[in-house]
Amino acid sequence: MLKSFQQRILRLILLVVVLTGTGILWLSRSSPQGADSEKPHQNAGSVNRAREQWETLLATQFAGDAACVSCHPNESAAHQRSGHSHTAFRMDESELARRLMGTTYQDASDGRKVDFALEDKGFVAKVSGQEETVINRVDWLLGSATHAQTAVSILEDENAGLEHCWTWFTNHNKLGRTPGQSDYKPHGASIDSCGGRDMSAQEVTECFGCHMTFGPAPGQTLSEVNWQPNISCERCHGPRRFHSEAALVGQAEQYKPMVNLKDPQVEMKLCAQCHRDQVDASTPEKDQIRFQPFRLKKARCYQAGPSSLTCTTCHDPHDQTSHNIERYQKTCLNCHSQPHQSQCDRDQQLDLATDNCISCHMPKREWNNGIEFVDHWIRVVQQKEGEK
Repeated sequence: MLKSFQQRILRLILLVVVLTGTGILWLSRSSPQGADSEKPHQNAGSVNRAREQWETLLATQFAGDAACVSCHPNESAAHQRSGHSHTAFRMDESELARRLMGTTYQDASDGRKVDFALEDKGFVAKVSGQEETVINRVDWLLGSATHAQTAVSILEDENAGLEHCWTWFTNHNKLGRTPGQSDYKPHGASIDSCGGRDMSAQEVTECFGCHMTFGPAPGQTLSEVNWQPNISCERCHGPRRFHSEAALVGQAEQYKPMVNLKDPQVEMKLCAQCHRDQVDASTPEKDQIRFQPFRLKKARCYQAGPSSLTCTTCHDPHDQTSHNIERYQKTCLNCHSQPHQSQCDRDQQLDLATDNCISCHMPKREWNNGIEFVDHWIRVVQQKEGEK
């Protein structure tokens, strides 16, 4: 049986994991975002205690991906193939850094020039203007490179960040303007801002929250954070050190799952932490396409269909996205060949190997720079709708 202290610790972690993404978003709201946002009731003692408690939780509750392999070899192997396991890199250790070192990027839209180099302090981007050059160390590269990778700097003196103006686009095999920055107007005249988009500490933490397993303790500045890169097993399943240790002596079942992923609503909320099921009404439709749970919830299949319909109805949550047309066809026909469901007009003529329900009812839509996403709003798509 769990000791009462362990139970309290696990309940706390469970609350953090399930509701807010392994503590990252929760901590972003409770950690200071610069001197002007420091909460009046916080003091050094309380911040230090909170930090110690958080660091103790991380040190004592997380097992790490390697601890899962012996009992879950197939899931572990699939996870290593997925984008989730390769979505955050130290820039100076990345393959992209080796490609860019010694090269220059010139932005086609405004002419700004960025020179890349590997120096003693790390990988740097030198942004040149008419009168000065500003050098920023590039700390992190975010994204799996399935579509793109964007660089972020941690500005230590300001406890803030910089999303660089350049992004690597895999489909073009070259750099281009970072999505969302085409209309960005830097504040002030500083060339530092011209290197990209300024990010507050909270924006950095929330952005990193979808590329890391855990992040800052309360009171930590961004430069102090021991970020744990990538979406590991425990980002979705919760800290499992007690479970993995019990498994070594044949008592794994003593520590039940922390997250009930058999509940479709729980699963959807978990995926939506990053893939999002809510989008601001002002968001252009082409940008909404990126947020698969939001679009799926608009579909009649979801609203009036089986209550079990969720992300894993079609996707293996551990593996990279499948491009097997026949697999998706069969998933659709599991429902749409039943008497109580609407029937496909082409049901009798479907060739599972070549026909594609997805291309008609979930067409790809272009988002940015040639990147396409499958629109998860399942419906009868009107002709030319994809051109909006």
